[in-house]
Amino acid sequence: METNKEVILPVKESWCLEYQELFYIYNSIEKMFPQDKKSENNVIMNNMDCETKEKSTNPSVVEKKLDIIVTWLQNDWGMYCRPAEALARVLAKHPKVNKVIYLEPPVNLDAVHQGQYKDIDPNLANRIGEHIEEGVITFVPYYRGNMNEETIGNIIFQIKNLLVEKSISNPVTFIYRSNEWSKFFYDLLKPISSLTVGSMADDLSKLNLPQETRQKYRAIREHLGKSCDLVIADANSVLKEFLNLNRNTFYIPEGYDLTWEEIFNRGELELPELVDLQDIPSPRIIYVGALSVRIDLKLLEYIAKSNSSWNIVLIDFAPSSELLKLIKQFNNIYYLGPKKYNEVPYYLLNSEVCILPHIVDEFTATVEPQKMFNYLAAGKPVVSTPCAGVEKFKDFITIASTYNEFVEAINFWLKNDSKEYCLKRREAVKEYSWFNIGNKIMDLVENSLKTLEANKVSNPAYYSYSRPEIQALIPSSAKKILDIGCGTGELGIALKERQDCEVTGVEIVPEVADKARENLDKVIVGDIEEIIDDLPVNYYDVVIFADVLEHLKNPWKILSQIKTRINAQGIVIISVPNVRHWSVIKDLLEGRWDYQEAGILDKTFSEKSQMGFV
Repeated sequence: METNKEVILPVKESWCLEYQELFYIYNSIEKMFPQDKKSENNVIMNNMDCETKEKSTNPSVVEKKLDIIVTWLQNDWGMYCRPAEALARVLAKHPKVNKVIYLEPPVNLDAVHQGQYKDIDPNLANRIGEHIEEGVITFVPYYRGNMNEETIGNIIFQIKNLLVEKSISNPVTFIYRSNEWSKFFYDLLKPISSLTVGSMADDLSKLNLPQETRQKYRAIREHLGKSCDLVIADANSVLKEFLNLNRNTFYIPEGYDLTWEEIFNRGELELPELVDLQDIPSPRIIYVGALSVRIDLKLLEYIAKSNSSWNIVLIDFAPSSELLKLIKQFNNIYYLGPKKYNEVPYYLLNSEVCILPHIVDEFTATVEPQKMFNYLAAGKPVVSTPCAGVEKFKDFITIASTYNEFVEAINFWLKNDSKEYCLKRREAVKEYSWFNIGNKIMDLVENSLKTLEANKVSNPAYYSYSRPEIQALIPSSAKKILDIGCGTGELGIALKERQDCEVTGVEIVPEVADKARENLDKVIVGDIEEIIDDLPVNYYDVVIFADVLEHLKNPWKILSQIKTRINAQGIVIISVPNVRHWSVIKDLLEGRWDYQEAGILDKTFSEKSQMGFV
């Protein structure tokens, strides 16, 4: 199998606009939406002029049904059920969702009439503006002529009118991927959103584009990663990348369309006649997906040469010129063009083996193919190169490291597949239906909203020591939390209200610990330096030292020991006082050094108290 970690892949897919025009969009957006926070809010809110309150004025947003905005980077609704579309369709049926708006990039009306979008969506002309399908309000802005600041202003005006007309309030906004339009939608919608969610996958900066374009894609990707309130990564490699930018990053893969399940369950009993398969005899080896940057053409050629009776069926749009040449050379490779997502199940069920012949390189390392879920949901044998994500199904996907292994695997499954294997594959992928994926995403959204709300609560009597700045650092997925120096448990209260978790506190003062027991799952009374050996090993998701380490005789030893108490993915959160804070320096310059009950000048740090450490 050919691999090349440094390769920059050629771009062959259809994009909505020429790169020169995208350059202009990027530069215009930079001017209209500067990164300075103050000017960003002023400019965008002036442009939006929406009849909706800013998110900070509605602390109870999570208690009501949520308005959702999902943005996507191509104009192809209803064609392939891309991840953003799948999520929009699922959330429109969720009991806690009010309305779902699905925003696509603007289209040039002149280009539409000239047929320049026909390869992406032949029905696009009928979808310009507002279109409602299955409870989702899709919206395609439009313009004429060249892209300029006036054009962008008009596009903003169209979106503003839509949101006002639909009474969209404090939406949760999903920003899919990381190109110019992703940045445009983020900068436009961030100030009116209760939560921004970045859904990250393919790294477009790895494509074979001009260096300036790749640098801008990289900058956009990092900007969104740092700025979004919540980041969802669809591959483990993407998770690792974005955890360095945003601690509130979680891995949730894509899935298969739940509406396919009924079709798959019917199996081969009620399959419709597919005209374009009539002249293609079995066995059929099928690939459904992007036919350009990811396909290993030499592998396809090797398969075609290996057995002339095998027929390779390719489905999707925009095949590269190199692939078209290859198809002409072999009479057992068939390109059937794009198919609507609700037609694809029948092509899978009418084939014997599904393949993932992806190049293994820097780009595909960030791409976890959605099609593998569809293949397995169909119950079909799957043979793949070692691309991202397939290892999680290693018991159900044959992963081939060489061309010969790939061909041998196809041959094996053509001879040995069975109904039993089919049922096992379907069972293995059940949890990855978009219905379940949507529920997981909504759980993350609700937990994140609770965190943001906790940070804005203005009742100091109740939340004065709930430490919202620490809450913001704690992943909403954390289940087992240890709060060392828990006090009366206010931080634990806030965490338990925000998410489903078990909070254990350690408190040295018995009377305070008694109060904490009313609030936490478990409270241990004692000095952490004396009781640390009693704590379970490899157990906690999060350990918190909130202004505690500076009180210990040997903090370095405790930190070394606490590492054995967290699990493999566990984290330790540390807060220590900053005596160089301007407020302390100001008082010192004015001749004051007053000890307080709590805070930076905690009474426990008086000269008398420190003698106990000597």
